[in-house]
Amino acid sequence: MGLPLNSSERCAIGMQQDTSCVAEYNVMSGLDHAGIDTYYNVNDTLRYNTISATPSAMYLNGTGWVAHNNTVLSTTTTTGIGIRVDIHGSGQTHAHHNTMTLGGSGQVFGSTGGGGTALFENNTITLTGPTNTRFDDFQVFTGLTTINNAFFGIAQFNKGLWPNEVL
Repeated sequence: MGLPLNSSERCAIGMQQDTSCVAEYNVMSGLDHAGIDTYYNVNDTLRYNTISATPSAMYLNGTGWVAHNNTVLSTTTTTGIGIRVDIHGSGQTHAHHNTMTLGGSGQVFGSTGGGGTALFENNTITLTGPTNTRFDDFQVFTGLTTINNAFFGIAQFNKGLWPNEVL
């Protein structure tokens, strides 16, 4: 399931075009790109993983994802990401009860296609980077809901209005 080290992704776990797979109880550290990188997956689950000393942690691309109880101990760059969601399909991606301490952006919702939705719920985000980092960075708002997330550190929130943001 992992990508070879000579690939352009350079991550610990690469998941591509699969359905209903689970990645759990993995420890990933010191990578060149991300802990977990995915592409057009359906109904996969990431749980109980620990990711540290990577530029970014989790990229969730597809639909129907569940990512919960993962720990991101640090990212190595101020442009790093804790969780990025890109929807391709009609299901809901749900990221909940994740704990992230990082130098870049905490939660990122990048794109939506096919009518899918994203729910960020009960995540804890501590930012340690410079003040130009973001707790969350939402590039689209359609289909986005965030509920009861906790934010610590000095950073800014996403610019613009959040139609479904509940702090």
